[in-house]
Amino acid sequence: FFFHTHITMTYAGHLGVGKFVVQLRKLTLFYCRGGGSSRGAREYIQSGLVEFAKQNPGIVCHALVRSGRHPLLQGEYVNGSVKKISVKNESPVGIARQAEVLRTQTGQKIEKIQRWTSTDKPSLQGTWHPFMH
Repeated sequence: FFFHTHITMTYAGHLGVGKFVVQLRKLTLFYCRGGGSSRGAREYIQSGLVEFAKQNPGIVCHALVRSGRHPLLQGEYVNGSVKKISVKNESPVGIARQAEVLRTQTGQKIEKIQRWTSTDKPSLQGTWHPFMH
């Protein structure tokens, strides 16, 4: 019994099971000091952004003022890509949800799959489907 437990713990450590490297490198919240659409962003800065930074020490968090503009949440990823999400008239809970979306994404563009199957040597008989005899 002891030997089995030791092997499981060793494999989990060596195979990287349970490890996840967050691809988000920097999170920036742009807001306006007096704008009505930035009310939720200002509330999120006072409460939620600090908690987000504490929970994710590997992500650099900034809050920058852009006077006369709607609030914007911008994520910069390890691969160099940048994603922007408008948080105009959002509540602090909605902004926290959008920050979590940026945190869990990889930064790669979403590509539409052209064909469901791809092969170098297609079959002469055609692709299989459930209604074949």
